[in-house]
Amino acid sequence: MRFSKAQIARLGANLNVPFELTWSCYEGGNEGLGDQHCGVCGTCVERYEAFKVAGVPDPTVYANDPEQYLHIPGQANA
Repeated sequence: MRFSKAQIARLGANLNVPFELTWSCYEGGNEGLGDQHCGVCGTCVERYEAFKVAGVPDPTVYANDPEQYLHIPGQANA
């Protein structure tokens, strides 16, 4: 079975997964970011996009706004 990241976010929300305890960032924990996701690397942008597409609140703390790196076909960036 294959799920999109948005489907996984939706399923996780339905199962009450503590997403705030999960980690996706390649850069976080480095260069003084501490426990924040960088918001710039590919996995941060994919994570942000998955929550947005799924309509699930994203509890992730990002050092930078991943919205500026996001491109969802058919939607304009803010």
